[in-house]
Amino acid sequence: MLSSQAAKDVTNSEMLADIFSRIEKFFKRLEMYAEVPLPETTTSIVVEIMVEVVVILQLMTKEIKQN
Repeated sequence: MLSSQAAKDVTNSEMLADIFSRIEKFFKRLEMYAEVPLPETTTSIVVEIMVEVVVILQLMTKEIKQN
């Protein structure tokens, strides 16, 4: 039973690492857009995406606290 929980913990850790890696890559790409003026529609889309990233972080935090 203990090894089963350890396996789940490793899997969860790998999943979290992957999610954080993807978020990091997204923000690095976003930095490029910060250097040029964007049309209003593009800015709106970027804001929507950033809100979704915050929601993902919130869900991840909740999941971590539950485990």
